[in-house]
Amino acid sequence: GQTTTDLFARLYQLGRPEGLTDALENGLDWSGEYIGQRRDGDYFWLRDTMAPIFGDDEALTHWISISEDITDLKSVQSDLVHASKLTTLGEMAASLTHELNQPLNVIRMAADSCLILAEDGDTNPEFMIEQFDTISEQTQRMAEIIRHMRIFSRKDEDETAEVRLIEVIENGVRLIKDEFRLANIDLRVDIPERCPPVRGYPVRVEQILVNLLTNARDAIVANAAPGQGANEKIGWVEIAMAYLEDVNSVIVLVRDSGG
Repeated sequence: GQTTTDLFARLYQLGRPEGLTDALENGLDWSGEYIGQRRDGDYFWLRDTMAPIFGDDEALTHWISISEDITDLKSVQSDLVHASKLTTLGEMAASLTHELNQPLNVIRMAADSCLILAEDGDTNPEFMIEQFDTISEQTQRMAEIIRHMRIFSRKDEDETAEVRLIEVIENGVRLIKDEFRLANIDLRVDIPERCPPVRGYPVRVEQILVNLLTNARDAIVANAAPGQGANEKIGWVEIAMAYLEDVNSVIVLVRDSGG
């Protein structure tokens, strides 16, 4: 009961899948996944495989297509990714505790300084303002850490978004850097000051980065000699990023000495 125009307009509600237009115009095989829309307005995931059929004169006569509803598969994959992120957060508990303890200690020292002066009857306004500014800055730092943890732990959106890789790398390193310090591993970061954004899944990209860094740390620890690390670094991990302007691409490299 639908015209071809209506059907495809509904299927490609969120935009025609990449490469499909070129395949249709040039008679090429095509396979891909995309989000479509049902008659009732609900969105669903679809996997399509299409192939052209040519006649004796090599002219394109029609197309054959196999479509599969993969909504349930995507849901299971999303749940697995989410479970993996929660596992990663659990493994980073010690590092996150240290990251929160630092601003807490600064807040405590600033508050104690104000209390000591108040008990001595010394109400130096300039000093008090300076200490309260310090407390405010550190509470903002804690709020940012907690906010980032909440973002990292939530489920990804189905749609891609703008990914600022410099920010993603900095956030990932912030989450895990204390684990490297405790393991006596040198964490080297080499990223440019500016880089154009890319399209993708920001939280998922960060999780991949954190997993790579965690795996590198585990490999170094596993290959460390007995007693190594007491007075020297037992290894190193490097994360580097470069923007290749001539091909409009961004490369992120993670390497380590774990062997």
